[in-house]
Amino acid sequence: MKRLPALVLPILFAGCVGTETPADPAKSSPDAVAVPNPALSAPALAQTAPAPEPLAGRQWKLLQASDANGKRIAALFAQADRPLQVEFARGRMAVTNACNPLYGKYRRNGDVLELEALASTMKKCHDPERIALDLEVKQRLTGKLSSSLTGNDKPRMTLRNAAGDALVFLAAPIVPRRYTGTAQEIVLEVAAMTKRCNDPEIPDYQCLQVREVAPEKAGDAANGKDRSGDTGFDRFLNFYGDIEGYTHVPGVGSVLRIHRRKLADAPVGGPSSVYILDAVLETRPASAQAD
Repeated sequence: MKRLPALVLPILFAGCVGTETPADPAKSSPDAVAVPNPALSAPALAQTAPAPEPLAGRQWKLLQASDANGKRIAALFAQADRPLQVEFARGRMAVTNACNPLYGKYRRNGDVLELEALASTMKKCHDPERIALDLEVKQRLTGKLSSSLTGNDKPRMTLRNAAGDALVFLAAPIVPRRYTGTAQEIVLEVAAMTKRCNDPEIPDYQCLQVREVAPEKAGDAANGKDRSGDTGFDRFLNFYGDIEGYTHVPGVGSVLRIHRRKLADAPVGGPSSVYILDAVLETRPASAQAD
């Protein structure tokens, strides 16, 4: 089985607070459980609701880059017609239009953007400048960076790292993805524990352990039967990126039904497909998962 491609981070937003009319206690059954009316807790919700994430919901394209001496960082513009592009969603950052898709976790603390070391797939590029581009991005977008946002109609984000490099990005609305062909339904088994991704540049980065299950073996996977030597199951492989709609819980394995969709306009160096969760067929703790 070939290694599954990396994923571009999904940009999904949803949020609503529904109201519910309390049931008449006199008509409730003896075993009924009272559900508080969310409207009655509105002040509390207002106090705890997180502030909107200003970086999410946009594609940030690299516009300018200079070092501490004001010199242009030409290495970050290896593809003049396809500038580096950054997206933020759910605490994850994705960089495309390099040699490989790069991704990692981020956290905002006021005007400080904390970036973990970026991970990447291991795709080979023939252009030496694009090969070097990955390393340039990893070196300059890591650690604590000061961030500033300017402009309303055309927002700009400026990031400054500890070395004094300044990277200016121009925001654009997220372009809806277009797919080609029909969705392919597959079954994936996700191991309970992640493992190191075997990338020497980011030795501590953890990857999901995933293997594709033959459709006729999906029941065995869900029931945790012994599968050693079974040709219907491949070995677990590193999975770079995310499965849309799925959140991994360390120590809990899962069997998932997935819709795999091919992108009609996949970014250069980015994934050609996305993996979208359709259903969770089974979950179980690590102790109950067969090898």
